[in-house]
Amino acid sequence: MRKTVDGLRDDRQNSLLMVTERELESFDERVTNILEGIAAATRGDYETRVPLLERDDGLLEVEVSVNMLIDELALLKYENEAQKIEIQAQAQSLAERDRALVRALSTPLINVWPGVIALPLIGKIDEERQSRISEVLLARVSTDGATHVILDVTGVSDPDASMVNALLSTARAVALLGARAIMTGVTAEVARAMVELDLHIEIPTLARLSDALAMVFREKREKKLQQPLRRPKSL
Repeated sequence: MRKTVDGLRDDRQNSLLMVTERELESFDERVTNILEGIAAATRGDYETRVPLLERDDGLLEVEVSVNMLIDELALLKYENEAQKIEIQAQAQSLAERDRALVRALSTPLINVWPGVIALPLIGKIDEERQSRISEVLLARVSTDGATHVILDVTGVSDPDASMVNALLSTARAVALLGARAIMTGVTAEVARAMVELDLHIEIPTLARLSDALAMVFREKREKKLQQPLRRPKSL
């Protein structure tokens, strides 16, 4: 009988030891899952969640808290990405507006008088801008039916033979459209660039924009005076 009782006691102790080992293994596994979830979140992976077991113990609260933290981080990441996309769209829109403004400022066409267009050029005129100037100016002359175009180069920086040649080509194209081109503000640098080309300057060159306007008004007045007077119809 004594042996039987001792055997039962040993079996019970062995069972308790087995339960304790299983609980320890489960505890270790749950802690490992928590650590893996946190490690994944630090790498930016918010898809990994800590598995939840139906055990009402202190570790369950930790598991739930870690999952809630990962959910909050995932939401912040989504909001940040959405905000980043919005900022990029706004930046792209502003950049396009800036490019449009630069294009407009690079060819500031001014209607100084009916039929008279002034183009004050400022800054460096590279090949791309030369093409833009010619395109916009010729379209405006054709649309407005302009009679005179004043190219003011007072503010041009670093003029070279290529730039001068492009402007003279534009002036010839303006003449083909029936308008007269006048160049004003010719500096010493522009004059040297013209000499380098060794070309016959086919358009008037004047010192100031006001001189060109005076010339245009004089030509218009002379042209008007040359027109025959209309006789009143007899009754």
